Amino acid sequence: MKFQKPFNYLSLFALLPSLLYLNGCRDLVPESKLLDLYTSPKIKEYNIRKVALLPMAQDDTTDSGTYYSTNHFFNELQKNYSDIKFVVPDLNESNGYDTLIPNFIESIEKLKRLDLKSFFNTDIGASVDEENPDAIIIGKIDRTIPKSGFIRRYYANVVSCEFRYYLISLVDGRVLWKADVLGEEGYYLSQIIDLFPPLDLALSNGIDKIITNLPFNKSSEQSETLEK
Repeated sequence: MKFQKPFNYLSLFALLPSLLYLNGCRDLVPESKLLDLYTSPKIKEYNIRKVALLPMAQDDTTDSGTYYSTNHFFNELQKNYSDIKFVVPDLNESNGYDTLIPNFIESIEKLKRLDLKSFFNTDIGASVDEENPDAIIIGKIDRTIPKSGFIRRYYANVVSCEFRYYLISLVDGRVLWKADVLGEEGYYLSQIIDLFPPLDLALSNGIDKIITNLPFNKSSEQSETLEK
């Protein structure tokens, strides 16, 4: 009669470093995805023809003097939803957007709507009001995590970013749509081990995961592409 050899625990301990290494490699593979999506059941009651896109608080500036991920979002919105007019209000550092936009979102999350009176009493609100849009898209970063390690013998740096965007009616401040998103970007060349990818590249990758989930009618050309 043939007996099986007893399980060798020493072999398991010998394999642990390799297993941990492989697990770390998987964690360093960039993965951008939609985490959560909400659309108001009353969305069809609103006639949205013009939308103001606000720069996300803490948007990095890969393009000198511009908001890279906000511009990326703007271009994708125009490409996917040609029936809607999108605008980016004229904002600058004096508007205090890095402070005010998180405050707006904190208020939205507390009140479940945007306080329009308080909003339009700010420089940002005044800039938006000049454009006379029906709604705004506003977002902020919840957290950013830089990660480093090895993958396939290359040193890797990955920026992981969780962020959210809201579509808010400027008629009554109602939240019409909300998306929670994970955006990631990685560098894998050993020559640049001291550099992390720009934050706005991670944001742009996350934006690509939500662009077709906004509650607008898609452009006819885009609809044909999706059907194929």
